[in-house]
Amino acid sequence: PFGSSSFKVTYSFGMNDDADDSMILDERNQAAPLAFARKDPTFLAKIGGDTARSLRMTKYERALVRPSLESIISVPVFPCSEDWDKEREERSTPLAIMCIDSDSDLSKEFNDAEIVKFLLARSVVCSEALRNPIQSNGELQ
Repeated sequence: PFGSSSFKVTYSFGMNDDADDSMILDERNQAAPLAFARKDPTFLAKIGGDTARSLRMTKYERALVRPSLESIISVPVFPCSEDWDKEREERSTPLAIMCIDSDSDLSKEFNDAEIVKFLLARSVVCSEALRNPIQSNGELQ
């Protein structure tokens, strides 16, 4: 979360050349904010064809998203791995959201139970990294 009604990209990997690596999103956006609210992975497709209005983005925010972006999988990052064993409503508030965006349609991957299981495991790794950050010199902060 960023403020009372927004979400901000704070960490990114492989996005150094992307203009959306520090984007602020409206809480009604259907990607990361929806995954945060639902406490469950979400999938958003056909982004290139969506309007700024349906994505809850201003035209300036939409301009930051590369035109070739096709889909996003958003996965909550919880404080502990046990949250994934709980019913959605009983899960903790996510620490963050891990997003995988692609210029390809990721619907097949999102509907593959094994791939989703792998992504949930990666979210646990992200949680550990958020709780125990490593400085650029490799030492724990």
